[in-house]
Amino acid sequence: MNESYDPNSPMTTTQPSATTTAPLAPMEITDSDRSAARDLYNTGVALQQQGKPGDALDKFQRSVAVLRAPTTQLHIAQCKVALTHVVEGAEDYRAIMNTPLPSNSPPAFLDAQKTAGQELAALESRIPHAKIVVTPDRTPGLQIAIDGQAVNAALVGVPRPIDPGVHKIVAMAPGYLPIELSFDIKEKEAKDVAVALKR
Repeated sequence: MNESYDPNSPMTTTQPSATTTAPLAPMEITDSDRSAARDLYNTGVALQQQGKPGDALDKFQRSVAVLRAPTTQLHIAQCKVALTHVVEGAEDYRAIMNTPLPSNSPPAFLDAQKTAGQELAALESRIPHAKIVVTPDRTPGLQIAIDGQAVNAALVGVPRPIDPGVHKIVAMAPGYLPIELSFDIKEKEAKDVAVALKR
């Protein structure tokens, strides 16, 4: 006997209970989605050309969430660099370069990879590096954060790339007073930042 589901049937055994949520089917990209993503991309390009990288970045990120393309990712990296998020921008450039492309990729995708490599080479010398120097050295239980992001204790005393600008350090360890300080760093600068813990 063939059975068909009738939404008006009193039988409930084949229907999800009120407390369970059926998993959503994988989202398909429709022609309408593609068109909207292209519009976002074009708007982002116009905003970027107008010197509005923050507004452009939003458009590009929303576009790439629908259609992932090296061309859009390149613009995202460029906008981040323009906003002085040079560390994240550099990682985006590397991601573009390291993403394998199919042999039938559009020339624009190949050009985007080439441009990413060129712009990364020019950017790397501009990225500042800060070395956090904590005393006493190798303090047990040390916890340290830069701009609210925890830093692995193994990387204390190691030069690390950082965006130019003002940054805040918070450090604490058992038996020591918490310490908070700020430092400013410029493009191309290498700076040691002293963090002296006191009991």
